[in-house]
Amino acid sequence: MGVNLKGLTDMTKIDKWVKTNDLLMIYGPVLTRHQFEIMSLRYADDLSYGEVAENFGTTRQAVLNTAKKGLGKLLEYETCLGDLERDHRLKDFFGKAFFDTNARSAIYEVLA
Repeated sequence: MGVNLKGLTDMTKIDKWVKTNDLLMIYGPVLTRHQFEIMSLRYADDLSYGEVAENFGTTRQAVLNTAKKGLGKLLEYETCLGDLERDHRLKDFFGKAFFDTNARSAIYEVLA
């Protein structure tokens, strides 16, 4: 059974890195402790697979496999729940509304 990394294939390297960090922040608690620690060191702390492997006393390939499985799990949760996509849409909406007085007024009316 392969890990489905669909959703990251058409992205630049930096976009993949940012999305992975965002997914890790949102869905990190669903990972095993080991997966979370490896992915945090790799993506949040910017360590290489080799450096992470050295920290855990394991092989680079083992770290790569664990990170790939963890990323697959994060993407699976995002596909089902869509929290990251919803967060981006809200940020986009409120960012635009900040400069649009009509939209800002409508938001204030709803929130009041």
